[in-house]
Amino acid sequence: TSPVKIEVETRSGHVIYTGYGPAHSGIESDVWNMTYTGPRKMDFGHYWMSHGPKGFMGPSVAPGTYRIRVSVDGHAAMTLAKVVADPRFHISEARYVAQRNAGLELSSMITAMDTLLDRIHSMQGELAAFRATVGRDPRLKGRFGAVLQSGSRLNHKLEALLVSVYNPKRQHNVSEGSLRNLVRLHQKIINTYTLVIGNYAQPINHRIRRMIDHRRAELEAALNRFNGLLETSVAQYNRLAYASKAPTLMAGPPLAIESVTP
Repeated sequence: TSPVKIEVETRSGHVIYTGYGPAHSGIESDVWNMTYTGPRKMDFGHYWMSHGPKGFMGPSVAPGTYRIRVSVDGHAAMTLAKVVADPRFHISEARYVAQRNAGLELSSMITAMDTLLDRIHSMQGELAAFRATVGRDPRLKGRFGAVLQSGSRLNHKLEALLVSVYNPKRQHNVSEGSLRNLVRLHQKIINTYTLVIGNYAQPINHRIRRMIDHRRAELEAALNRFNGLLETSVAQYNRLAYASKAPTLMAGPPLAIESVTP
């Protein structure tokens, strides 16, 4: 039997959370913590004080009515759930919405950043694997010498981009790690995200908004730099590798910060 799929939707039908539970006979339970699905987590490296194996928690939903859909093996059931504001505080709906929207924007930025790092790391791994294969057979060095030189130049450019936004020397599982090896854009975006979603109905004042805009501009510059490499150095390497009958790189499409529907 397939696991039970649990989806939380807005009244307009947009899925904001997906979870899975056991499909055993009897009474089962699952807890939705009233948040959106969080940003993706990169496949290598570490976060400071990791937020668990599934990555980060998503932003809190704004008070309102949500649709809960449960499905398994072609059968589905639906009910409504109402999220209410904490009655101890008198906070406007606009403030909840502003925090949610800022959190979703930063969540999308983390996803774009982690995808960027994964793509760089993957291509570097492919280049290293080919270099190791050729290195084990002296007969291949002459045949693929030009490809190896092109790969070395490309790897240098990829490494320069990676370390400009992510500090691999930092102890990412130690809070004091930044005292010796400073954080870079990757961690700065995460820190801003934590600031925005970490407190109940966190007001998004002009200082926080300016911080988000600054981080977004820096990230867009890094993504543009990566996309430029895809169009130039990566494309040149793949053309040379293909002509030499060497493995080409799985480069993938250009990257951008995706918009998220509330």
